[in-house]
Amino acid sequence: MNHIIIAFIIYVYSFIKLGNTVYRLDSNNNIQTNYLVLFTEGFIGPLRSFIYSVLYNNSGLQYLYSQLFQWHNPYWTFGFFYLLNFVIKKIKYKKYLN
Repeated sequence: MNHIIIAFIIYVYSFIKLGNTVYRLDSNNNIQTNYLVLFTEGFIGPLRSFIYSVLYNNSGLQYLYSQLFQWHNPYWTFGFFYLLNFVIKKIKYKKYLN
């Protein structure tokens, strides 16, 4: 569970730092926040970009290489922390057996 929380914090920070519109100024110069973008465009955007890359470039490999270590990509962030948690549990289990 901790790895999900850490991954989510890093994903949100990277998403905002990238310049995606989680918050913006309205006509009265008040800051309006919309965290729904994290769940809609944040998760759908990489899938849509991959599909466009496959359709128009005949291969999605270039897109996958460019997104491989990007923390603003939720699939990479959550996958990385899931695998990291899995490896840590395996190491702890092997130490427990010895």
